[in-house]
Amino acid sequence: MNRTFVLIRLSLKQLIWQMARTFGGRKKFSSLLVLLAAAMLIGLSGLYSWAMIESVPAALNMLIPLSMLSAAFGLILVFGFYHAQGYLFDFQDYDLLASMPLTRRQILMSKLVALVAMMLIYSAFLTLPMMALFQLRYAMPATFLLYGLIGQLFLPIVPMSVACLAAVVVRLVSSHVKHPVLIRNVLLLGMVIGLMTVMTLFQGQAGQAQDIAALIQPIQTWLAPVYWLTMAMINGNLAELLKLIGLSSLVLILFLILIAPVWNALNQKARTTPAKTGGKVKLEASSMNAALLRKELRRYFGSTSLVMNTMVGPVMVALCAVMLAAQKDLMVQIMLESGVDFRAFADPVAMLLAACLFCEMICPITATSISLEGKHFWIVRSLPIPANRYLGAKLALNLMLNVPVSWLSILILSFVYHFTLVTTVLLLALTLLAALCSGLFGLIVNLHFPRFDYDREIVVVKQSLSTMITVFTGMGFSFLLIAGLLFWAPLEPAAMMAAIALGMTLLAAGMGFYLLRRGESLLSKLSGV
Repeated sequence: MNRTFVLIRLSLKQLIWQMARTFGGRKKFSSLLVLLAAAMLIGLSGLYSWAMIESVPAALNMLIPLSMLSAAFGLILVFGFYHAQGYLFDFQDYDLLASMPLTRRQILMSKLVALVAMMLIYSAFLTLPMMALFQLRYAMPATFLLYGLIGQLFLPIVPMSVACLAAVVVRLVSSHVKHPVLIRNVLLLGMVIGLMTVMTLFQGQAGQAQDIAALIQPIQTWLAPVYWLTMAMINGNLAELLKLIGLSSLVLILFLILIAPVWNALNQKARTTPAKTGGKVKLEASSMNAALLRKELRRYFGSTSLVMNTMVGPVMVALCAVMLAAQKDLMVQIMLESGVDFRAFADPVAMLLAACLFCEMICPITATSISLEGKHFWIVRSLPIPANRYLGAKLALNLMLNVPVSWLSILILSFVYHFTLVTTVLLLALTLLAALCSGLFGLIVNLHFPRFDYDREIVVVKQSLSTMITVFTGMGFSFLLIAGLLFWAPLEPAAMMAAIALGMTLLAAGMGFYLLRRGESLLSKLSGV
């Protein structure tokens, strides 16, 4: 037992070190950026919680912790599933730990505890501001915060165990196919999309409930830990808290007993290099553009961190389309009864869809595509490949992964909501221009701020300077566009969208001209030629 606690302590220390290294890096103002990001998240969460507290009647105030805890539960499922791959399988010290007098369950326990600790940090941004504001607003007894903080320690165990089980299934399936990394990333993406779809439909079902009993019933049935913790906090019910603790402990024990043998076998197989038999290699001739695009596709789908972090935009667009199409009457009623003066769009749902589509500007693939060449960058640059084709393949991949999903969503909703032809065409054009501008801007920023000295791809994908500049600029630009469409709009809706499309066309043309003129020299400077 002492060995287990020592191993858990070391795993937590390693987690803190990795997070500090990932978020800190070597940037001069890294600590300030981390604090700023944390303050923004806490502020947004607190603002949302306070808005709920002010809008929900006091008689229904239990809906507030129910909603926020349900959101935290879903967040843990999605992000836990993503992080489980690295913590359960792709960690570097497996051989060292396996050689020590430790059981496989002890090693797995330490990894699972580290995952739960990470999920606690994620969920804390949602739940802690809500708990503090709820306590101030309703002067709850001391047991509200006490039971809430205790329950926070156990709430992530059930969703985290489910996420880890799904990760084991994905690894088990992908270990029996020819291209395991590609299949694994496709399965990971599919499961994340499935989880987010279920969460979206679940929220839609709850939103259509006619009374509080009908609203609580789905949560009580499918998210029992959330319901128990809410009842423990609101009513000071110790029995409900003990239910949560008991179920979480039982799930953890069963997970360790049942999964440890499979987990150990999968880790051993992943670290065994199979002998390759000789055979004929099939060579296929293709154009330079096609070869470069295939290279970008293989590189993209071969990186779990890149896939999971850049597909947020397309996935959210698809989910928004599903929700709007499935709940047409409810969405129209909510938007029309909100009392907001939507000047730029005659149809409020068109405004909501446009806002969702512009969100894809915050995660262009091009912001990291050059940095991820890493130590092999000089090999590509030693080939007789013009800069415009090399950069064009990266831009084409960004468009390929973002535009089709957005266009399909627009076409479906244009049929459901009977958009005019002009509105549909303008939305299609704006979506294409948004992806084009964000992709070109990502290339320019990554050319000026590359990072090749990394040991883990997640450092480049999530916390490189190029990523931060691109994400924050994309967020700011998209917010300005949406604010203009909502509250300014000096022109008619169609004319306003056309004017924005013209401005974005000029912006894309300027960035494209810059890359054509300076792309070759910037790439040569990076490669030292």
